[in-house]
Amino acid sequence: MTKSLSELTRQAKEDISNCSSLKELDSVRVFYLGRKARLAWIKVTLET
Repeated sequence: MTKSLSELTRQAKEDISNCSSLKELDSVRVFYLGRKARLAWIKVTLET
């Protein structure tokens, strides 16, 4: 089951507010950028 983009955004905001250090924040950012890119790629793939 894949999460919708709005759910993912809400989760990202939660994770970001839970970060205690800049290093942690960076890894969360990288993780979500990867998720978002993959979702976009899947969407494009399905449309073609």
